[in-house]
Amino acid sequence: MTMVAVREVTRTYGKGATATAALRGVSFSVGEGHLVALRGRSGSGKTTLLNIVGGLDTPDSGSVRVAGKDVTGMPERERMRLRRESVAFIFQSFGLIPVLSAAENVGIPLRITGAAPRLREERVQLMLDIVGLREHARQRPGELSGGQQQRVAIARALAGRPQLLLADEPTGQLDSETAKQIMRLLRAVVLSEGVTALVATHDPSLIDIADSVLELEDGKIKPSLSTEREVALPSATPLPPGRRAGHPRRPAPPAPLAQPASPVTPAADPARHAGHISTTLHDRGIVGVEYDP
Repeated sequence: MTMVAVREVTRTYGKGATATAALRGVSFSVGEGHLVALRGRSGSGKTTLLNIVGGLDTPDSGSVRVAGKDVTGMPERERMRLRRESVAFIFQSFGLIPVLSAAENVGIPLRITGAAPRLREERVQLMLDIVGLREHARQRPGELSGGQQQRVAIARALAGRPQLLLADEPTGQLDSETAKQIMRLLRAVVLSEGVTALVATHDPSLIDIADSVLELEDGKIKPSLSTEREVALPSATPLPPGRRAGHPRRPAPPAPLAQPASPVTPAADPARHAGHISTTLHDRGIVGVEYDP
């Protein structure tokens, strides 16, 4: 199944002499369950492309389909539902709420969707186990290292069982060794959760373990790097036949992909705290927090 299908997408900011073309006829497809690295220098259009795929922005022309749904043709209310139920984001700046513990941060998507408390607690514990932070569940972001904070952000993104994970430079604020650990963790959880991931990065650690690589240059896909290649997984095996996404298991020992990923080519066929906390929700998620002790 094709999870993401982008066709001839364009996006220009500004008008007249000051107009800047961020995307110029971008086309590609991503198969379900694949990890795709999106690379390119600053200003090449990576963030714009992720925002359009995730329904945070709309293109000037072209189309985007996610899990068979036409994102570009959706009214805003439907796009908000898509972001709440099917698409998750990981940001370079982590985006954790400082007054909440790690467990409480991970549980936010489940609260938004109204998950039952017992099921929410079980899912939060499972996600913290997967990212190796069960012993840090009660700590707040300020008590965690940068790498640990990004692990919490990954657990939060996956807690709601999304179909598509979009990550924008998730290791941009981390040292090289921690960045490698985070990228290997992404590889493992994508496989264990059956999620499709599109990750914008300059980090060679992800380039080496991604199923496929897309390179953006001046708003266009470079054909020479938009090719499929088989990779050895560092810490996980593919989901067995018949296993559905959203029913995770602990990652298995390293093993190569049984089959290479679908091509990614241009135009390819496709209550620890006191007081009250109120959050301000926006398209991109939680953008503001007010704490009343």
